[in-house]
Parts: sequence; structure tokens; C-alpha cells
Amino acid sequence: MEKEKTTGELIKLARKKAGLTQAELGEKLGITPAAISQFEKPNHCILLIWQVKN
Repeated sequence: MEKEKTTGELIKLARKKAGLTQAELGEKLGITPAAISQFEKPNHCILLIWQVKN
């Protein structure tokens, strides 16, 4: 039975699947690479608010 992945692990997997570095993802989201690094750590609480621009 496979262990459930943490939110951070899922973010990291999705980022890598998209072929993005932490810096590239941060740029796309308007946040720092350090923030992405923190989000990818286990047991880190995350609150992301996205603003959709037309």
C-alpha cells in the first residue's frame, strides 16, 4: 500500500512534471523561489491566493 503524499510532495511532483524549477514556478505565481521551497517541505501549512488577470 502506497503512503499518502503530503501537499508539499504533490506540489513538487506537479512542478517537476511541468518541467519547472522552483524559480520558474515562483515567477509564474508571483512569489519567490524560497516560498516554493517552503511549500514543498513536509508538514508545511499552505495558503495560496491566486488572482486571475484578464
